[in-house]
Amino acid sequence: MEQCFEGIHQHPSWSSCVSGDHEVTDDARQRQRLLEISRSRTEPTGRVERARIILAYLDDPSAYAVARAIGVTQQTVTRCLERAAELG
Repeated sequence: MEQCFEGIHQHPSWSSCVSGDHEVTDDARQRQRLLEISRSRTEPTGRVERARIILAYLDDPSAYAVARAIGVTQQTVTRCLERAAELG
């Protein structure tokens, strides 16, 4: 299974954004890296989409709202969040 975001590792000072079984952590460096990926024209499309999903979830921790905002299914959002939580 491909890692969602290489170079983004769990750090004890990150605040957590938790909804249901999904925990996605956030700090300034991680958010900046996600922003860079989400705006990239050279990153693979799936990676860009995952970055957009995680950023949207950090702003509004609702898988349903994120799915509507990004234009994907709620299942896609849920799977991405599960992978992000597993990988840290």
